[in-house]
Amino acid sequence: MWSCGVILYILLSGEPPFKGKDDKEILAQVEIGRFNFNKEAWKYISEQAKDLISKMMEVDVKKRLSIKEAMLHPWLEIRRKSPYLSQAATPTDLHNCLQNMKNFCVTLAFT
Repeated sequence: MWSCGVILYILLSGEPPFKGKDDKEILAQVEIGRFNFNKEAWKYISEQAKDLISKMMEVDVKKRLSIKEAMLHPWLEIRRKSPYLSQAATPTDLHNCLQNMKNFCVTLAFT
């Protein structure tokens, strides 16, 4: 879920959430979960989208959203009801997608 939050952050802003002068500094930011929405790129992004990302990227696993909770978040619910979407993804769809990605990565590791 945390990784999905990072990807959503990048998709909405075009920038990674964690920055630093080198890998060590970036990893330190990742470990404490320090990111913000203060940049110009976030000026027109809804508070609901920011809330979803914050809850997906919560460092404390016990407080972090589950897949089911994320799929029920108001920001995704609005998109699910959009007439422009033919069908909404379900938690099962997301789980299957993540499993496919995992299998693909394992395949790459052994080729």
